[in-house]
Amino acid sequence: MADTWIDTDAAELGEYESTSSYETYCFCGKFVASSSYTCNRLGIYSHADPGNDPYVKLAIYADSGGAPTGSPLVESAPFQITGGNQWFDTDISDTSIISGTTYHVAHITSTAPSTQWRYRNPNPANGGSHYKTGVTYPTFPTSPNSGPSTRRYGAYRMGHVDTSTYKIEGVTKNKDGNILSECDCFLFKLNTDEDNATYINYDKSDANGNYSFTGLDDNDTKYFVIAWKDNTPHVFDCTDHVLTGIEE
Repeated sequence: MADTWIDTDAAELGEYESTSSYETYCFCGKFVASSSYTCNRLGIYSHADPGNDPYVKLAIYADSGGAPTGSPLVESAPFQITGGNQWFDTDISDTSIISGTTYHVAHITSTAPSTQWRYRNPNPANGGSHYKTGVTYPTFPTSPNSGPSTRRYGAYRMGHVDTSTYKIEGVTKNKDGNILSECDCFLFKLNTDEDNATYINYDKSDANGNYSFTGLDDNDTKYFVIAWKDNTPHVFDCTDHVLTGIEE
């Protein structure tokens, strides 16, 4: 399974700068949904190692007049920020996101960090932040709509887990195109640098030469299959190295 991120601040990470902690604030950053989808993953970016592994919760609020309103539509379980220069992502319950609708992703944290990890963007493309002071972790406030600040406190992302699985299948044949049964088939994944590969799985082709590799996580990775059969006489061959999975 792989995460698919749809509404995200990822393109602007280089614009963020360090700031004071404001550990008792609930900060919210808005997104206008770029498409309709079921959101079940949220993420926040840590720009630096906080040093004391604070707990964080994320939530989504509905919008009223450009500000977050009411209680959260959904919120995450607590998780810890344990390093810097990386995303920290968490599961949420399935939440329907409607294209063109404004939502606000919020975060609260358990304690002030030893080193500030949540930076701010002074010129955010997705808009600044709303906030609420005096928040007691782990409870999200109702309508954290103070502000807005022109700065965006926190870099967020919204998306979903792709639970689809994929397969690669084929038929073993000899050089004349005739079915060759009971061949040993080995699936390899081409690594990112394309200079080497990783062994994934084994299958033996059946009486009709059919083989199949199922349960693959994505359809973007490039694969290839090596097959052979002993004493027939001994035969060996390899597919092209650009095979991709089809959805099961």
